[in-house]
Amino acid sequence: MVRVDESNTASGKQWTWMLRRNCALTPRQVGCVYLSLVAASVLVAAFCVFRGAWMVVPFSVIEMTAVGVALLIYARHAVDCERVSLGADALLIEAVDGNRRSVTRLDSRVVRVVVEARPRVEVSVVSRGERVAVGRFIGERERSRFARELRQALSMAARHGN
Repeated sequence: MVRVDESNTASGKQWTWMLRRNCALTPRQVGCVYLSLVAASVLVAAFCVFRGAWMVVPFSVIEMTAVGVALLIYARHAVDCERVSLGADALLIEAVDGNRRSVTRLDSRVVRVVVEARPRVEVSVVSRGERVAVGRFIGERERSRFARELRQALSMAARHGN
């Protein structure tokens, strides 16, 4: 998902793109789903123990542990995103991937956007020998559109002395 904000600040125009994964559940919703699965599993295991099938309990614990690990991994990456901000003198790229957060600041006057279409569309921002890949959390169409919008914003910023 791409969200674009354009605003006027004291130092000129600023463009901000939020590039996020298309996730169906937030981390809080994942926790609620997991708790409901655990509750259902406990009820089934308790019924089985009541009927004399106590071996269901260890398998239920193993199953809920595996589901919990999978949902934890999903929730950890559900909020991954990239934020690209073009301001008065810099292009700021902030990336969140799991527990890692990186910030790259590039001089917007010498930045160029590179799009490689093979084997799939990849967008990079290049400035003075530094290359930063952007748009990995969005689809190919959105990546192409983002590259076009970023190029337009960079040219407008250069023309207006932003």
